[in-house]
Amino acid sequence: MANNWRDIYDVVTNDLIPTPHYFSVYGKKGEASFSKNNPGAAREWEGNSKISDCALSAGTFVGLGSTGSLKFYGMGMYLTTIRVGGNNHFRNLTLKPVDPNATSMSISGGGYYRNVLFGAGISVNYSNGLIANCVFTGSVSGTYRANNNTFLGISSFATLPPYSPSSLFHRCNIPITNLDSSNIYLAFSNCSYKIGNESSYTPLATSLGTVDELKTEFARRCNAAGLSTNTSKLAQWVFSNTSCNNNGEVLAESEIHLFGQSKGIYIGHSQPIETVAIKGLLSAESFNDKQGETTNGITVIDDLIYTDESTVGRKGLYTKESSLIFLNDELSITSFDIAHNLPTENGVMPSVSDLLVAATTSGIKAGFNYVVRSAVDGVEAIIQYDGSLYSSMLDNNSVLIKGNIFRGVDGVSSLTITSGTPQIYRVVDLACAPVLAVRFRKNFIRSGITSGNLTPNYWYVVQATDANKSGTVTYNGVTYRHRMSFLATSSTSFTATNANLAQAIDANQKYVKVVSVNPLIVLKDFNTYEILTGSDGELVGSAHPDFDAITSGISGVRPPVVPPFGTFFQMKVGINK
Repeated sequence: MANNWRDIYDVVTNDLIPTPHYFSVYGKKGEASFSKNNPGAAREWEGNSKISDCALSAGTFVGLGSTGSLKFYGMGMYLTTIRVGGNNHFRNLTLKPVDPNATSMSISGGGYYRNVLFGAGISVNYSNGLIANCVFTGSVSGTYRANNNTFLGISSFATLPPYSPSSLFHRCNIPITNLDSSNIYLAFSNCSYKIGNESSYTPLATSLGTVDELKTEFARRCNAAGLSTNTSKLAQWVFSNTSCNNNGEVLAESEIHLFGQSKGIYIGHSQPIETVAIKGLLSAESFNDKQGETTNGITVIDDLIYTDESTVGRKGLYTKESSLIFLNDELSITSFDIAHNLPTENGVMPSVSDLLVAATTSGIKAGFNYVVRSAVDGVEAIIQYDGSLYSSMLDNNSVLIKGNIFRGVDGVSSLTITSGTPQIYRVVDLACAPVLAVRFRKNFIRSGITSGNLTPNYWYVVQATDANKSGTVTYNGVTYRHRMSFLATSSTSFTATNANLAQAIDANQKYVKVVSVNPLIVLKDFNTYEILTGSDGELVGSAHPDFDAITSGISGVRPPVVPPFGTFFQMKVGINK
């Protein structure tokens, strides 16, 4: 079983889980050993002695009360969501109130929060403990120790949060009543300000928007409002409108990054990121979409992919295929970190074929978990296995139904259909690790194309030939700029202005599926750099069901394993709805 649990735990004192208890949204309640291959169920919480020291799969976990000092580790800030109370230790997840209708939560005492996203619009009152590398999206109050955090899109602060060194405020409304000496090294990105007795929040008005101009305008408004400008304090603050992506992450080599670098620190909840990792990797342009345009209920804007949460119950599977993405001097990628606002079971996650493999009623294997689904929307399907009934409907509360997940046992290889039209799927990754399909190339097939006919079913990239790279190519009525790309269809003609085309990728070239947090591919050998093909005919990446077996050397041979590499690549993002 290819369970892509992340064996990465912090070694900071009091933050280490030497022997974690595993929980999965596809765990089988009541029959778990809380191991990687037999984790506890998502709702297997109350009264459970294994509730402490939890390693959680991607997905949503609900139902724990406010007892104990517990530790919860998720797959990532945008992958694991937990609805929980209490003064606990949380890392790598999104935290929301137990009540899904609540608009505020109070966390106090000795809790520990690291790499935590406090859910959309949630107000947080915090009076003790430690918060670091977190993202706040709602109002914040209380006196607390908090460093290297990001305050994202917050419209109302009573005052600036005290004791928040090395923090970033992005697209926030900032009240300034004094230049608080408790805050050092703060960054303000695309914010609006109400200084002193000003009547409303307004951005800093400058002609060019440089760091120096923004700071000078801020000082001018402070003086006009009767607030003395502390020169040493202003030296510890930086203002910029070009340093962050929409997700509140600081871009490498940006003004805020350079400011932090000069102080020997970094600003915000995460280290500065290379622009190729976010801006080039996930943007509307990368998917040849218009900014904010919605297709099939899915919207891509720079750095974020999302849908209206009211539609996530609709059945459907969509795929977004990117255009060509260039790595510049980077020849490989070691992580794909894509932000989204979707529940992980509905968002940027494995498609059914990645996470669940169709099973037959007579092919049940011991030691694997299985999910019951219905082939007909809205019509319940029920099966019987090993003397128990299982339903496709999550809200079937009959005492006779044991849920929608069952676990294969020795000596029982078949099930019977009780009602409806069930579809049975075997879970191949209990960690529910997010999967992307990628394909890379190191070189163009041919370049310098200025005229003639294009070959259908190939991707082409624009190469501007003028000094300022403003040349364009028009194809099928759409104009593409330097390094933009398109797939040639039945139309073969194009018009180039100060540009030429390069034939880049055959649309029939296979994709390899990798786990986004651990993208690896298996090579046949180091001489050819050809990706190994599995017994199922698919290329073997870290999301392939046989990846663990192949790379462990069970066969007596341990093939080379490397990150995906090339000078440009494409990816497909599967979106379950």
